[in-house]
Amino acid sequence: MPGSYKDIQALGNAINKIQVFHPFQPNDPRLQPPLRDIQTLLQRRPFDIMHADTPSMPLDNFLNTTEGDEIFITLKIFSALHKLSVQEEMEHEHLWEHDAATWINVFRWAEYLCPLYQAVSCPSDQIDIMGTVIRVLEALITDLDDFKVFSLLVDTLAYLPFRLAADIWEGWPRIYDNGACSLTPKSKTADCVRQSIAILQRIYDLLSCKKEETYPAMRSELLRVARGRPRRLHRIVGRNIQTLIALEDGTGYLLWTQMYFSTQLILLEVGTDDISKTALRSVVDILRHYPAFEKMMSADAFAKVREAAISMLAMLCGHHFTASVDALCLGAFPLCTQIRARFPADDPDNYELLSEMFDNVLFSRRAPDRKIQVTAATRFSLLEEAKADWDRVGKVCCNIDSGECKDGPVCACPCSQALYCSTHCQRAHWTDGEHSKLCPFSEDSDADLPPEPISPKDLRFLVLITRAYVEKHIASIYNPEKGLGACAVDLTGPEPTHTTYALPDPPPVVDWPLVSVQALYRDSSTRKRACKVVLYGGPQMRYRMLNQARFVLPEMRVRIVHDPSSE
Repeated sequence: MPGSYKDIQALGNAINKIQVFHPFQPNDPRLQPPLRDIQTLLQRRPFDIMHADTPSMPLDNFLNTTEGDEIFITLKIFSALHKLSVQEEMEHEHLWEHDAATWINVFRWAEYLCPLYQAVSCPSDQIDIMGTVIRVLEALITDLDDFKVFSLLVDTLAYLPFRLAADIWEGWPRIYDNGACSLTPKSKTADCVRQSIAILQRIYDLLSCKKEETYPAMRSELLRVARGRPRRLHRIVGRNIQTLIALEDGTGYLLWTQMYFSTQLILLEVGTDDISKTALRSVVDILRHYPAFEKMMSADAFAKVREAAISMLAMLCGHHFTASVDALCLGAFPLCTQIRARFPADDPDNYELLSEMFDNVLFSRRAPDRKIQVTAATRFSLLEEAKADWDRVGKVCCNIDSGECKDGPVCACPCSQALYCSTHCQRAHWTDGEHSKLCPFSEDSDADLPPEPISPKDLRFLVLITRAYVEKHIASIYNPEKGLGACAVDLTGPEPTHTTYALPDPPPVVDWPLVSVQALYRDSSTRKRACKVVLYGGPQMRYRMLNQARFVLPEMRVRIVHDPSSE
């Protein structure tokens, strides 16, 4: 009877007997009995057992039935027999001429059994089934006749293997990355992960021989996997390459083939406007790991990995301007420079292309980037200064010059612009000092606006920014001969700017100028605000260092520095 499971079992036993003698020797007499058994069994068409319809029951339930076990074993033996038949030593034996109907049934059952489509409760069963499905896919694409494979993929199976491989390429972490697997480079599971990642690229290469005919279908399947978001394709590529970096076994083959596959996805014109940073980060990580790869791989394999990485980076950066910007931010430029200097014999074309793209980005962004970097560095140093200054003055009473201060904690005035150790010092300072004119809670206050609800420590940092800027530009801001002594400082851009205008009042002290500053800033809600700032000096102005609500700046000492070049 065609399709007997007993024939399947006998076929498996014969295959096991042959595999004992691997590697095979030509005309080995020990192989002849099991080979004759295989040929006899194949004449009975044992794989017709898979003509049965796939059940409607859940996969978990089907695997617990006798029929489910038989189908699963049949798929395993099918892939093992195909692997045996295509080996070079077996070419002259002509073991098996499988027909199209067999392939249709095999992939119909492979699709049903794939654990990505139906839940399987046991993790070990998931991994076992997934490995079998991948071996079935490999059985198809390792056929010696590429024309026949193409015909099966496109005409007979209507792209079903490509669809199955695409789902595995995207969804393998749901099977292998569940905590029950060991993903060390030499583990059995690592081999399955490598195969899961590589299988789609191998089928893609076979179908790419006739681009006009196959590209629309492949593009459609890849967009389905990406859920209609082309950017997600490159995110998946980046994730898979990152995995292969961690599981690199020293050959480098899968690593460079996946990088070339990433560039082919761009050529497929899936419509992405920009490139995922995950893909860029993966190729930059390969460049960053080049010393380790150089020790691990052969010279030829490492050269292919370098070439593929630079080619992938050039393709990604050339696809969209933002990719070049992101690559620079990830550190690609110095890595490319190091590798180019280390391996001068490499093909210079992609290096020159990358250099040109990076130069274009740097040229178009150089001025604002430098301003941002310089301003950030300046403000960071001022922040460090503000922290140190607050540790010094944040515990000192503002009436310390009276000599009547007590040791202990200080309390802030309701305006948070002055600190006092006692009510006695507060009263004395309000009577003899000038805080009563500055405090918005005082009846004698000259303040126009109430202070921002910001801590004095926060305020100190922003005071230093304005003071540093005014000190740097004091020659252009304070010029009595030209009637200048006031300015409006815009602190909302990447670098502060100012506009000068006439001083409204004469300076009270000859040696220290009165500089009136109107500061434009953004508050915590990003709204622009303006406030009046007066910077001048005097012996009793130390406490004003604490008068620092965010950009509600106090009077600060700004000394005039004589510049001979201004004469």
